[in-house]
Amino acid sequence: MATDTNPPAASDAPPAEALSPNVVTSPAEVSSPSVISSHAEASSPSVISSHAERYLEAVYRLAERDAYASVTEVARFLNVSPASVSGMVKKLAEQDLVEHRRYQGVKLTPRGREIGGDAVRRHRLAERLLTDLLGATSEQAHEEAYRLEGFLRGEIEDRVMRVLGNPRTCPHGNPLDVESVEDAITLAEITGDGPFKIAKIRYDTPHFLEYLQSLDLVPDSRVVIAQRAPFDGPVTLRLNNASECVVGLSVLRNIWVTPPTDA
Repeated sequence: MATDTNPPAASDAPPAEALSPNVVTSPAEVSSPSVISSHAEASSPSVISSHAERYLEAVYRLAERDAYASVTEVARFLNVSPASVSGMVKKLAEQDLVEHRRYQGVKLTPRGREIGGDAVRRHRLAERLLTDLLGATSEQAHEEAYRLEGFLRGEIEDRVMRVLGNPRTCPHGNPLDVESVEDAITLAEITGDGPFKIAKIRYDTPHFLEYLQSLDLVPDSRVVIAQRAPFDGPVTLRLNNASECVVGLSVLRNIWVTPPTDA
């Protein structure tokens, strides 16, 4: 059985050795297709491979707002082919980690949600480690965190938390307590004009983060909705009482805000 590889960040896979000219060369696609790792087979069948864990993490992220994530969404997130996702979903379903319903998509079972949420938490902690101690940008941290999250378990994870001062969020404002109840709401759902404070960014892929960074749409920034185009058109945001930018609903759905504490 092939050994597992540590998969890269969603949608930003670094070069990997090609298996075939017609195969996408993302490590999420070229690593071992097995669900159970070789080490796990020798010990406990409840331990899954890092490759399979990466898929559960992707579904957890994509289905945070809705119960289901489509195969197409997962494929785009992981930068792999839909056929690869379908194959892995079948294996995960056999392990009772996901449910797949036609026309709805993929849903995590309680066990799959536990594993996926744990991976998301460790990823966010790894991002914090990279930004706070090593000075990486939030975009760099997101990519590299996929290589580190697998090591942040047990006592090592506890030590990192203590060294970092027990942080509550990742650099993008998302909570390390992934199951916590939050008061934030997306800019797409908000009814008033503000001002609002950006609490966190969801769908935190590097390209998306870089785009928001270029607009100064980052956690703790203040925004006011200056203008709304009719019929779900673009929205003009005024940032920190200065510059303005125009964004669409796909962006607004991934920016979560709260009223500023000193408003």
